[in-house]
Amino acid sequence: MTKIDLPRIAGLTAFILLIVATGFIAVDFIINIWIDNPVFTEILLTGIVILVVGLIFLAIYIFLKFID
Repeated sequence: MTKIDLPRIAGLTAFILLIVATGFIAVDFIINIWIDNPVFTEILLTGIVILVVGLIFLAIYIFLKFID
């Protein structure tokens, strides 16, 4: 039976979530510049939430790496 590698799973999840969050935030800024109407949109809010979750997974990854 194989051992589950939790630090690797947490690290990959954090990496993917941070890239997705960067994309959401970049799309929001491009839309705001294109429309010339800077408002706090749902796209930016979604990007910030995904960014926070990604940072939590990154913290879990760092914590598990130091425990090992």
